[in-house]
Amino acid sequence: MAKKEEAKPAEAAAAGGGGGGKGKLIIIILLVLILLILAVGATLFFTGALNKFLGHGGDDGSAVAAGGHGAPMAVPVAVPKSAGPAKYQPLDPPFVVNFDDQGVLRYVQISVSIMARDQKALDKVKENDPQIRYRLILLFSGQTFAELGTPAGKEKLQQKTLEEIQKILIAETGTPGIEAVYFTNFVMQ
Repeated sequence: MAKKEEAKPAEAAAAGGGGGGKGKLIIIILLVLILLILAVGATLFFTGALNKFLGHGGDDGSAVAAGGHGAPMAVPVAVPKSAGPAKYQPLDPPFVVNFDDQGVLRYVQISVSIMARDQKALDKVKENDPQIRYRLILLFSGQTFAELGTPAGKEKLQQKTLEEIQKILIAETGTPGIEAVYFTNFVMQ
């Protein structure tokens, strides 16, 4: 009789009565895999790598104007240096923009001066001041507090500022006009 009682649990396990543990294990493994895929996808999405992977690349304003696609423009454009001395012009008043930093409202005040060797280029900047200010406000407000807190972040923003101004001048006058942009005051709060 003992042999018959021992045989019954073995038969039940072989028939699938004890297979509930295997089914739970498979479900747990599938859930872990799904969560892992979602985590990787979310990371790629929030870092922007997903757009690049899918070929969207994001529009940072550097696409060719004719079709909106293609190679980035070679900006900043090298301005041929004339024999004249460097001339500087501030973009007054200073830029004051706010931006969100992880739920905290932050402010940055940036005084910008431009440099050119041709007075005509400086005059063109004055003529296009509203458009230039608008584009720079959008650029500045799109920054993060962490990026602006580093020297490399400030230099990157300085380069983007030069590119934005040169793009406008090329579109309006056909020439980049200015050679450099300088931040003469930079306050973050």
